[in-house]
Amino acid sequence: PLARRFHALGSQRSRRAAAGRAAAPRTAAAREKRQEGSPTMVGWARTLLAALAYAAAEDPHLARLRQAAQLQNAGRLSEAVPIYEDVLRQVPNHPDALHLSGLAALAAGDAVKAKELVERASSLRPNDPTMLSNLGEVYRSIGDAQTGVALLKRAVAIAPRDLGVKRNLIAVLWDAQLYAEFCEASRELLGQIGVSLDSPERAADPTFHFIERRARFDVADSAQRHRCSGVTDDDAFRWFEYALRAYPEDARLWIGSGVAAHAKGLLDVAAERYERAYTLAAGDATLANDQRHQFVLQARVNRAAIDHERGLSELAIEGYEAVLTLEPEHTQALNNLGAALVTVGRHDDAVKVLEKCLDVEPGQVQALTNLAAHWANEGFLERASLLNKRAISLYLQRDPRRAAGLFAREAFAIRPIVEDSAAMYAARLDFARRVASLEWLLQRRTLIIDDPVVEVEHVHFYLPYPGLDDRPLQEAVARCYEKMIPHLAGPVPGLSPEPVQGRRARIGFLSKLFAEHEPHGLLLEGVVQHLPRDRFVVVVLPVASPGRDAASELLRSSADELIELGLNMRENRFSLINAKLDVLIFADMLSEPMSYFLGFSRFAPVQVCFWGNPLTTGRKSIDYFVSADRMEHPHRTLAGDEWSEQVVLLDGQGIWYRRPSIPEGLPYPNREAAVAARQALGLPEGDWPLLLCPQSVFKLHPHFNTVVRRILEATKDARVVFTAGRRQAWTKVLVARLEKTLGPYKSRCAFVPRQMPGTDYYKLLAVADVLLHPFPFGGSRTSADGLALGVPVVVRPTTQLRCRMAYSFYASMGLTGKNWTLVASTTDDYVAFAARLANDVEHRRTVAAAVAARQHVIWEDRSVVLGWARFLARVSGQRPVAPADVGLMSEELAAHDVDVGLEADVGLIEEDESAEARAAHERLDRTFRDDTIIEEKRRALQPQKPIPDQPRLRDQPRPPEALEAALLYERGDIKGAAAQLEVLIARCYPQGGADCPDEAKVRSDLGAQYHQSDRWEEAVVELRRAVELEPTNGVALNNLAVTLNTLGREDEADDVYERALKAVKARMAPSATGFEEKLLGVLSDKDSWDYATALFNSANQLRDRGDYEGAAAKIRRGLKEVIEGDALLALVRAENHRSSDDARLASLRRLGIATNSLAVLDDYLSNSSENWFSSKAFPPPYSLLGRDEGPPSNEELAPLGGEATGFELITQVYEPADFIRRMEVAFALAKNLRNTRISKIHVLAENGRDGRFASSIAALVGATHLHVQILGRRLRFSDAEGYAAASLPRRAVILSNADVFFDEDSLRRLGDARTLDLDRRVLALLRWEWTCGFDVQGMDLKTLVAAAQATDQIEDRCLRLRARADSQDAWIFRAPVPPLATFDTELGRAKCDNRVAFVLGAAGYDVANPAFALRPRHVQRVLFANGTAPPPKAARSYTSPDEARGATRYVPLADQWVF
Repeated sequence: PLARRFHALGSQRSRRAAAGRAAAPRTAAAREKRQEGSPTMVGWARTLLAALAYAAAEDPHLARLRQAAQLQNAGRLSEAVPIYEDVLRQVPNHPDALHLSGLAALAAGDAVKAKELVERASSLRPNDPTMLSNLGEVYRSIGDAQTGVALLKRAVAIAPRDLGVKRNLIAVLWDAQLYAEFCEASRELLGQIGVSLDSPERAADPTFHFIERRARFDVADSAQRHRCSGVTDDDAFRWFEYALRAYPEDARLWIGSGVAAHAKGLLDVAAERYERAYTLAAGDATLANDQRHQFVLQARVNRAAIDHERGLSELAIEGYEAVLTLEPEHTQALNNLGAALVTVGRHDDAVKVLEKCLDVEPGQVQALTNLAAHWANEGFLERASLLNKRAISLYLQRDPRRAAGLFAREAFAIRPIVEDSAAMYAARLDFARRVASLEWLLQRRTLIIDDPVVEVEHVHFYLPYPGLDDRPLQEAVARCYEKMIPHLAGPVPGLSPEPVQGRRARIGFLSKLFAEHEPHGLLLEGVVQHLPRDRFVVVVLPVASPGRDAASELLRSSADELIELGLNMRENRFSLINAKLDVLIFADMLSEPMSYFLGFSRFAPVQVCFWGNPLTTGRKSIDYFVSADRMEHPHRTLAGDEWSEQVVLLDGQGIWYRRPSIPEGLPYPNREAAVAARQALGLPEGDWPLLLCPQSVFKLHPHFNTVVRRILEATKDARVVFTAGRRQAWTKVLVARLEKTLGPYKSRCAFVPRQMPGTDYYKLLAVADVLLHPFPFGGSRTSADGLALGVPVVVRPTTQLRCRMAYSFYASMGLTGKNWTLVASTTDDYVAFAARLANDVEHRRTVAAAVAARQHVIWEDRSVVLGWARFLARVSGQRPVAPADVGLMSEELAAHDVDVGLEADVGLIEEDESAEARAAHERLDRTFRDDTIIEEKRRALQPQKPIPDQPRLRDQPRPPEALEAALLYERGDIKGAAAQLEVLIARCYPQGGADCPDEAKVRSDLGAQYHQSDRWEEAVVELRRAVELEPTNGVALNNLAVTLNTLGREDEADDVYERALKAVKARMAPSATGFEEKLLGVLSDKDSWDYATALFNSANQLRDRGDYEGAAAKIRRGLKEVIEGDALLALVRAENHRSSDDARLASLRRLGIATNSLAVLDDYLSNSSENWFSSKAFPPPYSLLGRDEGPPSNEELAPLGGEATGFELITQVYEPADFIRRMEVAFALAKNLRNTRISKIHVLAENGRDGRFASSIAALVGATHLHVQILGRRLRFSDAEGYAAASLPRRAVILSNADVFFDEDSLRRLGDARTLDLDRRVLALLRWEWTCGFDVQGMDLKTLVAAAQATDQIEDRCLRLRARADSQDAWIFRAPVPPLATFDTELGRAKCDNRVAFVLGAAGYDVANPAFALRPRHVQRVLFANGTAPPPKAARSYTSPDEARGATRYVPLADQWVF
């Protein structure tokens, strides 16, 4: 896809300069120039002279101040300053001297001193509009535009006719991004001087002309940027036209007018105006010398962008490089050059240029997005996402409207090639979740993309390659875009639905892939050439293709009209509207952004999509999808129709290809010549069977790797050869994937460079003995070229069009029978056919001879043209088309009909085995199309450890009962899941079956589900049976121990826990139990998790009995038995926690809870005689932190940047009947109300009484930021999410229990809530116990509120962390969070936090617990009657008969102190 992020007027800095608002000097030369007095400073001094004229006559210093002001006006600042200083020595509070001296300081670049002096002057004359105006300008210069706006509005109110004050207000409104007010103020100023935007008449007073020119530019430019209310692009263009007629010598206006024309798609007009601008800029007297140079460069950059958009990339590159020769650090030229280099395939050069651009200007948003696009195309989505998020953050600060395109880019990103099948399924599910999330967001918030080709730039091209049903996703993506580009969707103006009458129908063919050798052009050139011209006018609409002609010579010569489309969407829309088409055919709609986004509009009464991209478009604007009878399986609709359009099935083969011109000497005359030709390709010497797969690497499904291995296993010395990818990164992924799968056979796999179309490509195909056609996504042109050379192509057609093109050729050739070993109905057949063709030389010769003899029938099939002509005549109202109308003679048509009947045209079904084959077909693509299996593969990729342990797909078969049980369990239907497993056990054991999984795992799962259903005795029976079947099953042992403990059989539970620890440890690799270097990469996730869970639960049991010493000892012993010495230190030392890139830590984290949370569980050691970080508890070398390291310091927990504001707190305050508990809830609410980091508290009360209780606390605190809404029930997660989504979209939200409060320092560490990175991320926070107590007996609420305020100074001394991974009391997220919308569980319910963590994690959210840095205070059992510490009591494990049911997940403390 083409990267086209052009910048018409430069960065924010250069736009400000272009609008007449100078930026602060960046160089010593600029500072020196400003010290001599800029025009702005001169204007201020002249204003001061006017003010001085009205000063008291008796002021003895008036004459000297007037003299100094005149010197300042003349640019002699160094002479004026001593006079001001002398007057101030004599009269320190002289307002005029202070004022002038402040302006002099600002001119010299000392904004701090200027602010101090002008503020003093203004305080002496508080109603002086000039002083207020200049003070506002001072605040603008130091970056405080909001204060500047307030001051200047006061000044305007005092002196509404003062143009200088009004100009300063306009300038500061721009900096404050108050664009609507900026436009309105500028228009008021023009009206004040008697000027209309819709007139070329100048102001009558020549002294106003400079102001007029700037104001005209400001309004028109802002209108063009969509920053003025109620105006359009047409208004902006018209206003620039009138301004140019008034001031034709103004270079600034010519550039602005060019940008307006550019935005409207008037590229010729824009080009002419940019050229005029850089001609005039050199002599424009209204521009300073340095501004003239910058305007010349900017105009030249914009002119080169026109060439770029027209597809003249090389010419554009020359233009950008010419600008960089004059100014090497011109960021717009650097950015646009990088984009142009990407366009012509010079990716490495592009990266260097874009990185240089960001070095010069780190906030260059277009460079960020262009670089992100490069990394996304490379396959590094994470790196791309980081860059996009930086760009989004900048856009939200500067121009929030432009962020919408990046939201779409993030939502629809997809990797070109992945490491394995599990990663592919997971990536697809993640894509689906991102699409669903965006669609959900768009139901609640408006996001508008002005020009999606520029702002989004990319399409989800790689979606169809996994071979799944893409209709739901395509329709969802289309719905999103229809909401984001409403101005582009639907019928264009002037479109008439009237049928064609009395004239030929105008038929348009559109694509960017019509150039020479491009497959989509090759597929349609016969149709374009031979459609009957007495009925049709054929219009070819190629989109510019950089570096070559947009259309092939045959398409150009065959078309009645050729309308070349550029890379500017608005201009292309004009071209399509003016073409007045009756039918518009998109040859493809997912290859590149121009065709994709044009397809949302209706340019013709009938719109059609061809199978250049063989999947549905999913949108309403496309009426028909053209396919072919053989390329659609006859039973394809049994599993649901994959097409949103009406499918048109052309008869027979459905593919037109011109007979290729085979280079002289090919096929090779003999075996020796073919073998010798291999060496030129860098292949090993020798006469060995060569199986070539010349498809693009992203077409190769990970399952195909296994197919390749099976073929190599079944052959003696054959080699499989692939062509390298267009990008080296793609090839590396495929090589690694193949090496992992092929094992000892990897030496028989090779890669050759991609070959250019034409002779080199045919030479590559000619050296092959067999072509391997991959599935589930194949190719048409590659297969046809192989057949033209007589090379057998082994195919396995699926039910989908995308893998049936080569089969269609064989059906025409009559070679679909199994005896030909070419068309396989199963993967086993595919392997067997390829192996036989490789091993059996005589058979290969026979098949190759048949292919060579019959391949002539697939070329230039006029029946394809006839099918197209008949279809187009019908939909455009033309008279019927006869075969002779397309040059098809009757005997040719009859022969065609006979050929079609040679084989049973039912895809994979042979006449003699139709019943068996039909049954096989029903199972054919289940691997690719079963969403349940996909979900299981994703779960295998991201293993969780809830109870029970779900069996993984990679370990065993998944019978339907087990799949249904897994789905029910995830939904929380424990009884239903147990019932499914009971059915499975009754069916499978002891009789067995092909799909019966391991009995021990099934019984372990059933036992766990019995436990969660409170059927504990039955759980013991099933779990004991599981342990009998598999004595080392750590999950079953752990669950058995938990159940025995629940039944009160603690001694038995202790024994079983020990057995679990020993069993899991025995499974661990021996080399991983003593040496750190052996530990890395050896310990499996499953074993470490099983060990950690058993260790956690056994320690919990001791803690629940009050045996803290025993719990601590068990944790220490358990950890020491698994890892020793430095390995343990590497896990827990603070410096490693602060280093997110430590490779050792990344591997050692596999120990999960045991090394993360449990290692520092103060909860276990709080009542122990040993401190958790003491060397006595863990003597060297096992010391966790050592004496010299304590908890993190404030410096280590410094804020991430920005002021923490804007957090919204949602909670359910209630009025407990118990007095002590009521005071605790009131205390927490009072603390939160006093927290300045919380913008608003939203109480979703259960009833009116609770709401009034919350309001009374707010009244006592004096807070006005409490909002109460009566919910009518106990607060559920779905209630909180629904409220946040509707009322607080895109706001940072805190959801917490009623007895939790936050301190300001914790929230300060999060920085600015508006820019906090919470993209698909939720912070689930463990509470800190607030242990300071005082006597509340006899207190009323007013006294309590005062006491809450008094505790602020002792906050940190009252905190104690009871670290645990199974409890969270507060959540921070950015609304909305769609997974929570259906999570209908109450806050505070046992295990609700574990359950919600699972739900969020399963939906792809990153759930983190940075409780070391963020410290929600929990006040339960803190406020007690007598003001003394409560008596210690045994902490219970987090279990309850009323606990949340379903799969759960722990959230250990974050690995880093600072998250």
